[in-house]
Amino acid sequence: NGEDSRFRPGMTCQVAIVSQSLEEVLTVPLQSVFHEDSTDYCFVRTALGGYERRTVEIGAQNEDYVQITSGLSAGERVSLVMQ
Repeated sequence: NGEDSRFRPGMTCQVAIVSQSLEEVLTVPLQSVFHEDSTDYCFVRTALGGYERRTVEIGAQNEDYVQITSGLSAGERVSLVMQ
């Protein structure tokens, strides 16, 4: 209606609502956590170059990452595909 010249037809925007912010937590990509029979697990790279299946406990997550509360240590490498 011409009340505010900053807004015009056809303009768009993108909004992100932060509901929780965590600091100093261990996270991995969401696609690296697999689920079977109520157990969550990751495939962790071994010293010999292979992968071992390891049970993990998860915490908060978003569309990209999931918090790991136990089962992994910082610096360990996980696979993004089932091994």
